[in-house]
Amino acid sequence: MSGAFELPGPITAFIAAHHVMALATTRNHRPYQCSVYYVPVPDEATLLFMSSEQTRHVQELRANPHVAGAIHVEPERVADIQGVQLTGTVVCLGQLTAMKNSDSNFHINSVFNIEVATNSEYYSEIDSAFEQRTFNETEALEKASLYLDRFPEGRRIGGSLFQLRLDWIKYTDNRIRFGFKQIWQREGT
Repeated sequence: MSGAFELPGPITAFIAAHHVMALATTRNHRPYQCSVYYVPVPDEATLLFMSSEQTRHVQELRANPHVAGAIHVEPERVADIQGVQLTGTVVCLGQLTAMKNSDSNFHINSVFNIEVATNSEYYSEIDSAFEQRTFNETEALEKASLYLDRFPEGRRIGGSLFQLRLDWIKYTDNRIRFGFKQIWQREGT
């Protein structure tokens, strides 16, 4: 995997310990929120998620790939509040074709097919080198494997595989001390 970006340890540990993110998109100044299952990519400050092209949030990502999100626990006590708020940019890595009767022990190429996306064709709003980047098949397969190892049901469902490049994170942890916050921001954003 390319582009090593080190997140602070507590942020990395919190993100790795969870798997559902609230993802907020916008289109025509109208917000929308959904929940997605995610997998963090080691050393990249990115998250992978899979979704159907027919969903509202994917349609909105086509028009505007800039998103916000939240990952949090649901504590009974305010003293136990812990979570991250984040912003970033989403790109489509490719389309995963569902394979019937897939065996999770098969080699990744025999379990699913991936059609690698050309992001310059995918998005109507292109304004950064990350969004314009075209992922090669090897990199897309590595990331698909990472996601499908965590969520093997994706082999049967199929859908588009997306990568969220994290640009800004605010980590809150009242267990450390009430109101504790740690901010991380990607250089150049």
